[in-house]
Amino acid sequence: MKRIDACAQVTRPRGLSRLRRLFRRFECDRRGSTAVEFGLVSIPFLGLLLATFEVGFVFFTNEGLAAATQEAARNMMTGAAQQANITTADQFRTTYLCPATGPRVLPSFIDCSKLIIDVRAASTFGAVDTSDTFYLNPKTTQFCPVGPAAIMVVRVVYPMPVMLPLLGSISAGVFGQITTGLVNNVPSNPGWKHLLMGTAVFQTEPYPSTSFTPAPSC
Repeated sequence: MKRIDACAQVTRPRGLSRLRRLFRRFECDRRGSTAVEFGLVSIPFLGLLLATFEVGFVFFTNEGLAAATQEAARNMMTGAAQQANITTADQFRTTYLCPATGPRVLPSFIDCSKLIIDVRAASTFGAVDTSDTFYLNPKTTQFCPVGPAAIMVVRVVYPMPVMLPLLGSISAGVFGQITTGLVNNVPSNPGWKHLLMGTAVFQTEPYPSTSFTPAPSC
């Protein structure tokens, strides 16, 4: 059966205006339709692709932060940090997370100066606080390593910048409220951030405590 092209059967009345003839030609012209369709589809496709890359990078960074936190916290579990008189978060950062010399346990693309570190004791494992809300007020953070055979929790937070602005718009409620894992205006870190956190909870080993002196603030 022969296919009939509707556009080919259209007659052109003599009284048809120039503008109407132009629209009719545009309606029947199929050249370039693929480019138009690609233009309509490419924007959401590229947005989804970039969002997928960012989410993957967030998971990769979070895994690196968690592994680095576990590795650095091991020095407190064994008493090495206490016996080395590590009494401040800056000392802990520069000695174990981002040492000036030797291997660095934290991924190199993480800005060490942005890390928020909290170390404190807990009376029982059930009383351990593993929330990430302490970043809201840096003054509430503690660095209080404990002595031998005591329970301690180490939390390291990294406010990772949001690379895709659309995610910030979504979190701001422009396209609905989605705030899980995203925070705005971390102290000293303006703008939308992925709030990543590494946590280590353990009981310290019975190391010799003769050289350990708790920090004055503890």
